Amino acid sequence: MKVFAILILFAFTFVNCHKLIEKYSWRELEFVWPTDESRQEALFNGKYVPSNNLPLAFDVWRDKIFLTVPRWKTGVASTLNFIDISNEKSPVLHPYPNFSMNQLPESTSDGNNDGDGDEQQHPNIISAFGIRVDECDRLWIVDSGLSDLLGQTEKFQNPSVFIFDLKTSKLLRRFEIPEKQKKADSFFVNIYVDVQHTKCGETFAYIADIYGYGIIVYDYQSDKSWRVNHNYFLFDPIQGNLNVADVNFQWHDGVFGMALGDVRNEHGDRTVYFHALVSTNEFSVENSVLKNESFSTSPAAYHSFNLLGSRGTKTQSSAEVYDEITNVIFYTQINLNAIGCWNTKKAFTIENQGIVARDDDTMIFPNDLRIDSNGNLFALINRLPVFMFSNLKSDENNFHIMMGKTSEIIKGSACEA
Repeated sequence: MKVFAILILFAFTFVNCHKLIEKYSWRELEFVWPTDESRQEALFNGKYVPSNNLPLAFDVWRDKIFLTVPRWKTGVASTLNFIDISNEKSPVLHPYPNFSMNQLPESTSDGNNDGDGDEQQHPNIISAFGIRVDECDRLWIVDSGLSDLLGQTEKFQNPSVFIFDLKTSKLLRRFEIPEKQKKADSFFVNIYVDVQHTKCGETFAYIADIYGYGIIVYDYQSDKSWRVNHNYFLFDPIQGNLNVADVNFQWHDGVFGMALGDVRNEHGDRTVYFHALVSTNEFSVENSVLKNESFSTSPAAYHSFNLLGSRGTKTQSSAEVYDEITNVIFYTQINLNAIGCWNTKKAFTIENQGIVARDDDTMIFPNDLRIDSNGNLFALINRLPVFMFSNLKSDENNFHIMMGKTSEIIKGSACEA
């Protein structure tokens, strides 16, 4: 009876909880074009199909929000973009760092030009997925190198990481993931940057391989990487059946979401929390394990990874983010159109999982989360399964960015201190 009562309480909370406000919404994405004529030409020749453009990931920097628009389908205008933070409800997207760098090469053989001259000689950004702004004002992008993923897939270049200086919009570095660190089904979608602002050279990035079930650790200082494998990166086959907006589908996505805890000392030691998308479990590992190449790639590292516990029924999650002000991890709940939370100062139990927002209309598939320097939680909602397996409705708002103060939205929940 006690378990039943808890489930009833959770169900009640799910239905009535909505603490985020809508900041932006779009029916379809519109972009800034070089000229009106270039937009019309792109519409005519199929290089711009508005309904094929979907925002997947984002991050916040100063007065801008950066958004990735992967080339799931043909007709994507620009894959890396930003909007100016303003009161405009449906702002247009500005290609970043410019329009030309976001265009597909004329042929797949043109995609690997690694020239060291001006930025026109650098490889174009083919299909941006994961995105991260770090404490050193750098923008990190994971580029799959693939176009038309849901159709006639074309490979233009190898999966890579682009790193930009946000103060100058110049490309600092492009790092290709080595062939020996990829598997046959590898697909790199998310990136997490581990750095202290006083030690910008000593940066590590963790890149999730959702279908190869591993993490690529990239050492910025030495410009090298290594692959870490673990059973906890796999998906849970029991949790692969999902239902979103009357669309039933089955996924097998592995390690996906990560959150970096507080830095505890001058060495930068902190806990890395992580989970597979198709799973209801949460795990952790110390970053000192991941940053140690010889140890993290050896069998001895297996027992350094920890199972924290289960979030509960139907709590499959894409993104998560740690808030250093409240010590709370916020995470998406893609099967419930909700955003959950857990206070890291409490035991990881189902009873200690809270809900800060749920809405079956405006929060269909919350895909990504960020917290800005002012303690605001931002959530990107994009109806991704409907886009992939059905059709989005052009007369409805399909994409939303919602926000709320972290210290306010946890009040009255299990995540409050």
